[in-house]
Amino acid sequence: QFYSGNVSWKFTTSAGGGVSAGGMTGINASSTNVFAFSLFGGPGTDGAQVAAILGSDGGDKWDSYNSVTLVEGKWTEYEIDLANYPTVNLTNVTRWIFKVEGITSSTIYVASQKGSYLFCMAS
Repeated sequence: QFYSGNVSWKFTTSAGGGVSAGGMTGINASSTNVFAFSLFGGPGTDGAQVAAILGSDGGDKWDSYNSVTLVEGKWTEYEIDLANYPTVNLTNVTRWIFKVEGITSSTIYVASQKGSYLFCMAS
C-alpha cells in the first residue's frame, strides 16, 4: 500500500458524527464516472458501515447516499459509481461526508486513491 499518512485526514469521535469537507468551490464531476476514496478503519471499526455522502449547490444530499464497509487496521480503496448519486448536481459538487454508522466511538482516516487529494473524482 502506498499510503504514508501525510495526505490522510484523521477523524475521531466518541459521540457519533462524521468527517466532512464543505464550502468548497464547486467541482464539475459530470464527465467522470466514480467517487474514489480510501478509508482506514481504526480500532473497533471492522465491518462498520460508512455512509458516503456528496453535497451539491451548497447542500448535503442525504437522500442518495451510499455505504461502504470498513476494514479495521487496513486502508481500503472504494469507488462508487456517480450514477448512484441521482439527486446530486454533478456539475457543482461542493461537499463530501463520511459517517460511521452503528457505533458511537470510532477513528477513521480518509485519503484519495491518488494519494494527493482528500476528494477525488475519477473517470
